[in-house]
Order: sequence, then C-alpha cells, then structure tokens
Amino acid sequence: VVGAGEMHADGHVFRRSANGVWLVDHVPPGYLRFPS
Repeated sequence: VVGAGEMHADGHVFRRSANGVWLVDHVPPGYLRFPS
C-alpha cells in the first residue's frame, strides 16, 4: 500500500495517464505500508 495522500501533502507530484492510471516518478520507502 502506498501512502499517496501523505506523499501529495508532502509535495510529491502525481500525474494521470491517458487511461486513468495515477503515476509518480518515485515512491520513497517511507511511504510504503505492508499490511499484516
């Protein structure tokens, strides 16, 4: 799971592809969550 809301709040830029997929250049490890 990616903390996309946190990333956006911290200033990371997201863009949307032509087919509706959200893209980001890089996901820093601190924004990754591994459900148990």
